[in-house]
Amino acid sequence: MNTLPLPENAHDLAWWLCSRLDGVRRAPTGGSWEGRLPLEYDFEQVVQHIDRVDTASRLAGFNTPASRTIEFHPAAVGVYQNIDDLLHVAANRKTIPARFTIMEPYFSYSENQGGADEKPDPVADYFNAVGLWGALSKLADVPNGAELIFVESHESQVAIVCAYDVLELVKMPSFPEFSSEFCSTSMHIDQKRSIIRTALINQFRPKGKITLAEVMRAFEDINEEVRRSYTMYMKEFSYKRTRDEIQRQNLDDTLRLNKTFADIQNQLLALPAAILLAGATIKMGEALRNGAVLAGVWVFCIFMLLLVSNQRSSVRAIAEEIRLRQEVLEKLPNDSRKDLASLFIALQGRVKRQNSTLWLVTLVIGLVAAIDLAHEKRIP
Repeated sequence: MNTLPLPENAHDLAWWLCSRLDGVRRAPTGGSWEGRLPLEYDFEQVVQHIDRVDTASRLAGFNTPASRTIEFHPAAVGVYQNIDDLLHVAANRKTIPARFTIMEPYFSYSENQGGADEKPDPVADYFNAVGLWGALSKLADVPNGAELIFVESHESQVAIVCAYDVLELVKMPSFPEFSSEFCSTSMHIDQKRSIIRTALINQFRPKGKITLAEVMRAFEDINEEVRRSYTMYMKEFSYKRTRDEIQRQNLDDTLRLNKTFADIQNQLLALPAAILLAGATIKMGEALRNGAVLAGVWVFCIFMLLLVSNQRSSVRAIAEEIRLRQEVLEKLPNDSRKDLASLFIALQGRVKRQNSTLWLVTLVIGLVAAIDLAHEKRIP
Protein backbone atom coordinates (compact mmCIF):
# COMPACT_ATOMS: atom_id res chain seq x y z
CA MET A 1 0.00 0.00 0.00
CA ASN A 2 1.12 3.54 -0.78
CA THR A 3 1.95 5.43 2.42
CA LEU A 4 2.71 8.83 0.92
CA PRO A 5 1.43 11.66 3.18
CA LEU A 6 -1.94 13.04 2.16
CA PRO A 7 -2.68 16.81 1.97
CA GLU A 8 -3.63 18.39 5.26
CA ASN A 9 -6.18 20.93 4.02
CA ALA A 10 -9.52 20.37 2.30
CA HIS A 11 -8.66 22.30 -0.88
CA ASP A 12 -5.45 20.41 -1.61
CA LEU A 13 -7.10 17.14 -0.62
CA ALA A 14 -9.90 17.74 -3.14
CA TRP A 15 -7.32 18.37 -5.86
CA TRP A 16 -5.47 15.19 -4.79
CA LEU A 17 -8.68 13.18 -5.19
CA CYS A 18 -9.36 14.69 -8.62
CA SER A 19 -5.88 13.83 -9.85
CA ARG A 20 -5.45 10.39 -8.20
CA LEU A 21 -8.85 8.68 -8.41
CA ASP A 22 -9.55 6.57 -11.45
CA GLY A 23 -12.48 7.43 -13.70
CA VAL A 24 -13.31 10.69 -11.95
CA ARG A 25 -16.67 11.91 -13.17
CA ARG A 26 -19.65 13.88 -12.06
CA ALA A 27 -21.98 11.80 -9.90
CA PRO A 28 -25.47 10.99 -11.28
CA THR A 29 -26.98 13.49 -8.82
CA GLY A 30 -24.90 16.24 -10.45
CA GLY A 31 -23.93 17.90 -7.19
CA SER A 32 -20.77 15.91 -6.50
CA TRP A 33 -17.94 13.96 -8.11
CA GLU A 34 -16.90 10.36 -7.68
CA GLY A 35 -14.02 8.07 -8.62
CA ARG A 36 -12.38 4.77 -7.77
CA LEU A 37 -9.42 4.75 -5.41
CA PRO A 38 -6.51 2.79 -6.92
CA LEU A 39 -5.52 -0.41 -5.14
CA GLU A 40 -2.15 1.02 -4.17
CA TYR A 41 -3.88 3.18 -1.53
CA ASP A 42 -5.49 2.01 1.71
CA PHE A 43 -9.18 2.81 1.24
CA GLU A 44 -10.00 3.01 4.94
CA GLN A 45 -7.00 5.22 5.64
CA VAL A 46 -7.92 7.67 2.87
CA VAL A 47 -11.56 7.86 3.97
CA GLN A 48 -10.57 8.49 7.58
CA HIS A 49 -8.11 11.16 6.49
CA ILE A 50 -10.86 12.92 4.52
CA ASP A 51 -13.12 12.87 7.57
CA ARG A 52 -10.34 14.23 9.77
CA VAL A 53 -9.35 17.06 7.43
CA ASP A 54 -12.90 17.91 6.39
CA THR A 55 -14.07 19.19 9.77
CA ALA A 56 -16.76 21.34 8.13
CA SER A 57 -18.21 18.28 6.32
CA ARG A 58 -18.23 20.11 2.99
CA LEU A 59 -15.88 17.89 0.98
CA ALA A 60 -16.86 14.36 1.96
CA GLY A 61 -19.71 12.42 0.35
CA PHE A 62 -20.85 8.78 0.40
CA ASN A 63 -18.21 6.06 0.08
CA THR A 64 -18.57 2.48 -1.17
CA PRO A 65 -15.80 0.20 0.14
CA ALA A 66 -16.81 -2.73 -2.07
CA SER A 67 -16.17 -0.81 -5.27
CA ARG A 68 -13.60 1.50 -3.64
CA THR A 69 -15.71 4.47 -4.84
CA ILE A 70 -15.23 7.81 -3.10
CA GLU A 71 -17.76 10.59 -3.56
CA PHE A 72 -16.67 14.17 -2.80
CA HIS A 73 -17.66 17.81 -3.41
CA PRO A 74 -14.60 19.66 -4.78
CA ALA A 75 -16.48 22.89 -5.58
CA ALA A 76 -17.35 23.25 -1.89
CA VAL A 77 -13.66 23.74 -1.10
CA GLY A 78 -12.62 25.75 -4.17
CA VAL A 79 -11.73 23.11 -6.77
CA TYR A 80 -13.68 23.49 -10.01
CA GLN A 81 -13.73 21.65 -13.31
CA ASN A 82 -13.71 24.90 -15.28
CA ILE A 83 -14.64 28.60 -15.13
CA ASP A 84 -18.29 27.77 -15.78
CA ASP A 85 -18.28 25.56 -12.68
CA LEU A 86 -16.70 28.39 -10.65
CA LEU A 87 -19.28 30.93 -11.84
CA HIS A 88 -22.17 28.73 -10.72
CA VAL A 89 -21.34 29.96 -7.20
CA ALA A 90 -22.99 33.39 -6.99
CA ALA A 91 -20.43 34.79 -4.52
CA ASN A 92 -17.60 34.02 -6.97
CA ARG A 93 -19.11 36.41 -9.53
CA LYS A 94 -18.54 39.32 -7.12
CA THR A 95 -15.29 38.40 -5.39
CA ILE A 96 -12.37 36.15 -6.30
CA PRO A 97 -12.12 33.22 -3.84
CA ALA A 98 -9.14 33.40 -1.53
CA ARG A 99 -8.04 29.98 -2.79
CA PHE A 100 -9.24 28.08 -5.84
CA THR A 101 -8.08 25.67 -8.54
CA ILE A 102 -9.50 25.07 -12.00
CA MET A 103 -8.88 21.76 -13.74
CA GLU A 104 -9.64 22.82 -17.33
CA PRO A 105 -7.56 24.78 -18.20
CA TYR A 106 -5.39 24.16 -15.16
CA PHE A 107 -4.95 27.22 -12.97
CA SER A 108 -4.40 27.53 -9.22
CA TYR A 109 -4.71 30.72 -7.22
CA SER A 110 -3.97 31.63 -3.62
CA GLU A 111 -4.63 35.07 -2.18
CA ASN A 112 -1.51 34.80 -0.03
CA GLN A 113 0.81 33.54 -2.74
CA GLY A 114 -0.77 34.96 -5.89
CA GLY A 115 -1.68 33.05 -9.03
CA ALA A 116 0.41 31.97 -11.96
CA ASP A 117 2.29 34.64 -13.87
CA GLU A 118 0.31 33.88 -17.00
CA LYS A 119 -3.43 33.41 -16.58
CA PRO A 120 -5.37 31.47 -19.20
CA ASP A 121 -7.62 33.79 -21.22
CA PRO A 122 -10.89 32.75 -19.53
CA VAL A 123 -9.30 33.22 -16.10
CA ALA A 124 -7.90 36.65 -17.02
CA ASP A 125 -11.34 37.69 -18.31
CA TYR A 126 -12.91 36.43 -15.06
CA PHE A 127 -10.48 38.46 -12.94
CA ASN A 128 -11.34 41.57 -14.98
CA ALA A 129 -15.07 40.91 -14.56
CA VAL A 130 -14.74 40.73 -10.78
CA GLY A 131 -12.47 43.79 -10.85
CA LEU A 132 -15.09 45.71 -12.84
CA TRP A 133 -17.79 44.85 -10.29
CA GLY A 134 -15.49 46.03 -7.48
CA ALA A 135 -14.65 49.26 -9.31
CA LEU A 136 -18.30 50.06 -10.00
CA SER A 137 -19.14 49.25 -6.35
CA LYS A 138 -16.81 52.08 -5.26
CA LEU A 139 -18.42 54.51 -7.70
CA ALA A 140 -22.11 53.59 -7.29
CA ASP A 141 -24.47 56.02 -5.56
CA VAL A 142 -26.28 53.11 -3.85
CA PRO A 143 -24.14 49.93 -3.55
CA ASN A 144 -26.65 47.73 -1.71
CA GLY A 145 -24.97 44.38 -2.40
CA ALA A 146 -27.67 42.89 -4.65
CA GLU A 147 -27.25 45.64 -7.24
CA LEU A 148 -25.35 48.84 -7.90
CA ILE A 149 -27.52 51.91 -8.49
CA PHE A 150 -26.32 55.02 -10.31
CA VAL A 151 -28.69 57.96 -9.88
CA GLU A 152 -28.61 61.19 -11.90
CA SER A 153 -32.22 62.11 -11.19
CA HIS A 154 -35.50 60.38 -10.35
CA GLU A 155 -36.14 59.75 -14.06
CA SER A 156 -32.50 59.09 -14.99
CA GLN A 157 -30.89 56.14 -13.21
CA VAL A 158 -29.65 52.62 -13.84
CA ALA A 159 -29.19 49.54 -11.63
CA ILE A 160 -26.51 46.93 -12.37
CA VAL A 161 -27.04 43.30 -11.32
CA CYS A 162 -24.02 41.00 -10.94
CA ALA A 163 -25.08 38.41 -13.50
CA TYR A 164 -22.87 36.79 -16.17
CA ASP A 165 -21.68 33.37 -17.26
CA VAL A 166 -18.57 32.01 -18.95
CA LEU A 167 -19.95 32.70 -22.44
CA GLU A 168 -20.46 36.35 -21.52
CA LEU A 169 -16.90 36.95 -20.38
CA VAL A 170 -15.18 39.34 -22.78
CA LYS A 171 -11.73 40.83 -23.08
CA MET A 172 -11.44 44.31 -21.62
CA PRO A 173 -7.88 45.37 -22.48
CA SER A 174 -8.37 48.91 -21.22
CA PHE A 175 -9.82 47.89 -17.84
CA PRO A 176 -6.54 47.89 -15.80
CA GLU A 177 -5.79 51.46 -16.90
CA PHE A 178 -9.42 52.48 -16.30
CA SER A 179 -9.34 51.03 -12.78
CA SER A 180 -6.04 52.70 -11.95
CA GLU A 181 -7.05 56.13 -13.22
CA PHE A 182 -10.70 56.35 -12.21
CA CYS A 183 -11.13 54.02 -9.22
CA SER A 184 -7.81 53.86 -7.34
CA THR A 185 -7.09 57.55 -6.79
CA SER A 186 -8.84 60.23 -4.73
CA MET A 187 -8.07 63.11 -7.12
CA HIS A 188 -11.23 64.60 -8.66
CA ILE A 189 -13.16 61.57 -7.36
CA ASP A 190 -16.51 63.35 -7.30
CA GLN A 191 -16.13 64.58 -10.86
CA LYS A 192 -15.01 61.12 -12.02
CA ARG A 193 -18.00 59.51 -10.33
CA SER A 194 -20.31 61.98 -12.07
CA ILE A 195 -18.72 61.34 -15.47
CA ILE A 196 -18.96 57.54 -15.13
CA ARG A 197 -22.54 57.77 -13.86
CA THR A 198 -23.55 59.85 -16.88
CA ALA A 199 -21.74 57.53 -19.31
CA LEU A 200 -23.49 54.43 -17.90
CA ILE A 201 -26.94 55.99 -17.92
CA ASN A 202 -26.54 57.33 -21.46
CA GLN A 203 -25.13 54.04 -22.74
CA PHE A 204 -28.10 51.95 -21.60
CA ARG A 205 -30.92 54.48 -21.76
CA PRO A 206 -33.88 53.85 -21.46
CA LYS A 207 -33.14 50.64 -19.52
CA GLY A 208 -33.52 50.94 -15.77
CA LYS A 209 -31.80 47.65 -14.91
CA ILE A 210 -28.93 45.88 -16.66
CA THR A 211 -26.52 43.02 -15.98
CA LEU A 212 -22.78 43.16 -15.50
CA ALA A 213 -22.52 41.11 -18.72
CA GLU A 214 -24.07 44.01 -20.63
CA VAL A 215 -21.63 46.44 -19.05
CA MET A 216 -18.70 44.21 -20.04
CA ARG A 217 -19.88 44.02 -23.66
CA ALA A 218 -20.13 47.80 -23.86
CA PHE A 219 -17.13 48.54 -21.64
CA GLU A 220 -14.76 49.78 -24.35
CA ASP A 221 -17.38 52.27 -25.58
CA ILE A 222 -18.11 53.39 -22.01
CA ASN A 223 -14.39 53.78 -21.29
CA GLU A 224 -13.89 55.89 -24.43
CA GLU A 225 -16.82 58.15 -23.49
CA VAL A 226 -15.53 58.53 -19.92
CA ARG A 227 -12.05 59.47 -21.13
CA ARG A 228 -13.38 62.06 -23.57
CA SER A 229 -15.49 63.67 -20.86
CA TYR A 230 -12.64 63.63 -18.34
CA THR A 231 -10.24 65.17 -20.88
CA MET A 232 -12.71 68.01 -21.44
CA TYR A 233 -12.99 68.50 -17.68
CA MET A 234 -9.22 68.58 -17.25
CA LYS A 235 -8.89 71.25 -19.94
CA GLU A 236 -11.15 73.41 -17.80
CA PHE A 237 -9.28 72.40 -14.64
CA SER A 238 -5.84 73.62 -15.72
CA TYR A 239 -3.10 74.69 -13.30
CA LYS A 240 -3.08 78.27 -14.61
CA ARG A 241 -6.86 78.48 -14.36
CA THR A 242 -6.78 77.20 -10.78
CA ARG A 243 -4.00 79.61 -9.79
CA ASP A 244 -5.82 82.56 -11.37
CA GLU A 245 -9.04 81.60 -9.57
CA ILE A 246 -7.27 81.36 -6.20
CA GLN A 247 -5.60 84.75 -6.74
CA ARG A 248 -8.93 86.32 -7.66
CA GLN A 249 -10.64 84.87 -4.57
CA ASN A 250 -7.72 85.94 -2.37
CA LEU A 251 -7.99 89.49 -3.72
CA ASP A 252 -11.71 89.51 -2.98
CA ASP A 253 -11.03 88.27 0.55
CA THR A 254 -8.36 90.94 1.08
CA LEU A 255 -10.82 93.66 0.04
CA ARG A 256 -13.46 92.18 2.35
CA LEU A 257 -10.95 92.11 5.23
CA ASN A 258 -10.04 95.74 4.61
CA LYS A 259 -13.72 96.61 4.57
CA THR A 260 -14.21 95.13 8.05
CA PHE A 261 -12.04 97.96 9.42
CA ALA A 262 -13.09 100.65 6.93
CA ASP A 263 -16.74 100.19 7.93
CA ILE A 264 -16.03 101.38 11.46
CA GLN A 265 -13.36 104.01 10.78
CA ASN A 266 -15.81 106.92 10.89
CA GLN A 267 -17.22 105.70 14.18
CA LEU A 268 -13.69 105.29 15.59
CA LEU A 269 -12.99 108.96 14.86
CA ALA A 270 -15.75 109.76 17.35
CA LEU A 271 -13.81 108.11 20.20
CA PRO A 272 -11.54 111.11 20.90
CA ALA A 273 -14.58 113.35 20.55
CA ALA A 274 -16.36 111.28 23.19
CA ILE A 275 -13.49 111.79 25.62
CA LEU A 276 -13.37 115.54 24.91
CA LEU A 277 -17.15 115.76 25.24
CA ALA A 278 -17.07 114.04 28.59
CA GLY A 279 -14.29 116.34 29.83
CA ALA A 280 -15.58 119.62 28.40
CA THR A 281 -19.26 119.42 29.21
CA ILE A 282 -19.15 118.02 32.72
CA LYS A 283 -19.60 120.83 35.24
CA MET A 284 -19.61 120.86 38.98
CA GLY A 285 -23.04 120.98 40.54
CA GLU A 286 -24.99 119.99 37.41
CA ALA A 287 -25.74 116.34 38.20
CA LEU A 288 -28.51 115.90 35.63
CA ARG A 289 -26.45 117.36 32.79
CA ASN A 290 -23.36 115.40 33.78
CA GLY A 291 -25.33 112.12 34.07
CA ALA A 292 -26.79 112.58 30.61
CA VAL A 293 -23.36 113.21 29.06
CA LEU A 294 -21.75 110.21 30.75
CA ALA A 295 -24.71 107.96 29.87
CA GLY A 296 -24.35 109.05 26.24
CA VAL A 297 -20.67 108.10 26.25
CA TRP A 298 -21.53 104.69 27.73
CA VAL A 299 -24.19 104.06 25.08
CA PHE A 300 -21.69 105.04 22.39
CA CYS A 301 -19.09 102.63 23.80
CA ILE A 302 -21.59 99.75 23.94
CA PHE A 303 -22.66 100.48 20.37
CA MET A 304 -19.03 100.45 19.22
CA LEU A 305 -18.32 97.16 21.03
CA LEU A 306 -21.28 95.53 19.27
CA LEU A 307 -20.07 96.90 15.95
CA VAL A 308 -16.53 95.60 16.49
CA SER A 309 -17.89 92.19 17.57
CA ASN A 310 -19.87 92.02 14.33
CA GLN A 311 -16.73 92.82 12.32
CA ARG A 312 -14.78 90.10 14.16
CA SER A 313 -17.51 87.63 13.14
CA SER A 314 -17.06 88.72 9.53
CA VAL A 315 -13.31 88.09 9.78
CA ARG A 316 -13.95 84.62 11.23
CA ALA A 317 -16.33 83.83 8.35
CA ILE A 318 -13.70 84.91 5.81
CA ALA A 319 -11.06 82.80 7.60
CA GLU A 320 -13.38 79.76 7.41
CA GLU A 321 -13.88 80.27 3.66
CA ILE A 322 -10.10 80.40 3.24
CA ARG A 323 -9.72 77.17 5.22
CA LEU A 324 -12.28 75.38 3.03
CA ARG A 325 -10.47 76.50 -0.13
CA GLN A 326 -7.21 75.18 1.29
CA GLU A 327 -8.85 71.80 1.94
CA VAL A 328 -9.80 71.58 -1.74
CA LEU A 329 -6.11 71.87 -2.61
CA GLU A 330 -5.40 68.66 -0.68
CA LYS A 331 -6.92 66.70 -3.59
CA LEU A 332 -4.33 68.06 -6.03
CA PRO A 333 -0.92 66.47 -6.79
CA ASN A 334 1.84 67.31 -4.31
CA ASP A 335 3.79 69.69 -6.56
CA SER A 336 0.76 71.76 -7.51
CA ARG A 337 -0.59 71.72 -3.95
CA LYS A 338 2.62 73.11 -2.42
CA ASP A 339 2.89 75.89 -5.00
CA LEU A 340 -0.74 76.97 -4.73
CA ALA A 341 -0.70 76.76 -0.92
CA SER A 342 1.94 79.50 -0.86
CA LEU A 343 -0.66 81.91 -2.28
CA PHE A 344 -2.50 81.81 1.06
CA ILE A 345 0.44 82.90 3.25
CA ALA A 346 -0.06 86.65 2.81
CA LEU A 347 -3.83 86.33 3.15
CA GLN A 348 -3.53 84.38 6.42
CA GLY A 349 -1.19 87.07 7.72
CA ARG A 350 -3.79 89.67 6.77
CA VAL A 351 -6.45 87.78 8.74
CA LYS A 352 -4.22 87.76 11.84
CA ARG A 353 -3.46 91.49 11.54
CA GLN A 354 -7.11 92.35 11.12
CA ASN A 355 -8.03 90.32 14.19
CA SER A 356 -5.27 92.07 16.15
CA THR A 357 -6.51 95.47 14.96
CA LEU A 358 -10.08 94.75 16.01
CA TRP A 359 -8.90 93.56 19.44
CA LEU A 360 -6.89 96.80 19.78
CA VAL A 361 -10.03 98.80 18.93
CA THR A 362 -11.89 96.86 21.61
CA LEU A 363 -9.16 97.76 24.10
CA VAL A 364 -9.39 101.46 23.17
CA ILE A 365 -13.16 101.44 23.58
CA GLY A 366 -12.69 99.82 26.97
CA LEU A 367 -10.22 102.57 27.86
CA VAL A 368 -12.75 105.27 26.88
CA ALA A 369 -15.36 103.56 29.04
CA ALA A 370 -12.89 103.44 31.94
CA ILE A 371 -12.13 107.17 31.56
CA ASP A 372 -15.84 107.88 31.51
CA LEU A 373 -16.27 105.85 34.69
CA ALA A 374 -13.42 107.76 36.33
CA HIS A 375 -15.10 111.05 35.45
CA GLU A 376 -18.33 109.80 36.95
CA LYS A 377 -16.66 108.90 40.25
CA ARG A 378 -15.02 112.34 40.50
CA ILE A 379 -18.27 114.20 40.15
CA PRO A 380 -19.59 115.28 43.60
